[in-house]
Parts: sequence; structure tokens; C-alpha cells
Amino acid sequence: MSMIEILVAMGIIAVLTALLIPALSAARERSDAVRCMGNLRQVGTALLQMAADQRGVLRHWYSGTQSSADSSVHWVKQLKDGGYLTMEEMTRLRCSAIPRDTLPNTHNWGFNLSDSHGTMGKASGGQSNSRVYQIIVGTHPTPARSVLLAGVSNGVAPDSPGAPTDLRIFPTGTASLGRIHLPHDGRGEMFFLDGHAEIATPRRLTEISETFGTSNSSQPVEYYDESHVLRKSPTL
Repeated sequence: MSMIEILVAMGIIAVLTALLIPALSAARERSDAVRCMGNLRQVGTALLQMAADQRGVLRHWYSGTQSSADSSVHWVKQLKDGGYLTMEEMTRLRCSAIPRDTLPNTHNWGFNLSDSHGTMGKASGGQSNSRVYQIIVGTHPTPARSVLLAGVSNGVAPDSPGAPTDLRIFPTGTASLGRIHLPHDGRGEMFFLDGHAEIATPRRLTEISETFGTSNSSQPVEYYDESHVLRKSPTL
């Protein structure tokens, strides 16, 4: 081959490589999103099965001085103790696109504490200032609009991990931890109380804003984008 032919061949290879890399990156992003959605469905289904075995009641430790009695209320521990999912399975079913926490064995699905139809009460056998969030699946008026689980993080980049989120979705404006994370180019995953799962987008967060502690769509929902920046959903 002459030098010109070699240069032409190298140019063609360079162009093809430049075209192929974005396509491979997009395919990997779609694959990660599909995997995360599948993982969330498994965790959400296990949680609803546990609720069915508990007469439709879901509880999660919320605030106060946590004692050994209170710790049994944490939803992950309930799944583990009930034989629905082991901690190893929970760790495997995390969303890999969301930054890992400082804890070695962790997942990143957050239990929503912001639904206005949930109630607060004292943990059975817990200390006097312990509070437990409770929601009853069967009597919820709008289960198809009530987010039960979603991907959460504290918004830090993978190379600068921060404090644990405790795997809770906080009401908008109340805390800097536990925000919904949309890691797939501004898209994420949500699992609803009626058992269906959806892709989460900033627009969709606005449409179901009451699920996250805001009264209507004129009050935005806070979330972390794919760059770990805290943002607010658009208002309608």
C-alpha cells in the first residue's frame, strides 16, 4: 500500500471509531437503565409481598433515637428477617449508575416517606421520641400515583462519597440527603404502590408532586441529575 492509501485507511478508521463510540455509550446507558428497572421491580415486588403478609401495612423507621427495637422497623431489615430478600440480594439489586455509598454492603433504593396518606407513630417497644412512618396499601386512595421506592443518593460524585442516605426519600426542602436520583441522562426509576414501575423524568416528578410532599404541581420536586447536581422539576 502506498502512503496515501494508508492515510486514507487510517482516516476511515478514525471516522468509524468516532461514530461508533457514542453509539456504544448510548447502548451501555440503555442497558444500565433496563437492568436498574429490573432490579427495582424485584425489590418492590418483595416489599408488596411482605405488605400482603402484614395485612397491607408497610412501616419504616423515620426519626428520633433509634433503639434495637426500632431497628427492626427498617424496611430492609423487615425484608431480610422475613426471608423475602437477603442483604446480599439487596446489594446485588442496586442501581449501578447511582454513586455507591461509603458503606461496603449497600443498595440505593429509597423508601418514600413523603406520601401525604402515610401516618406517623411511635415504634412498638422503641424509645419515646422514636417515630415510625406507616402506610396501608389497601386503603390508599391513589396507589397508581404513590411512589413507594425510587433510586436515591446524596448527590455526591463517585470519587467523593458522602454520608449514608439511610435509603429514604425525604419530603422536598427538608434535608440535603435522600433525594431521587436520575442517573440515566436525566431519567431514573420509580416503583408505585399498585405494583407498576415507571421511568422517572423531571416532568413526571412534577405530575405526581403530591407523592413527594408538595401540595401541587406549582411546587417543584428536588432531585439529583446525572451529574450529581441538585435540581428542581419544572412547574406546570
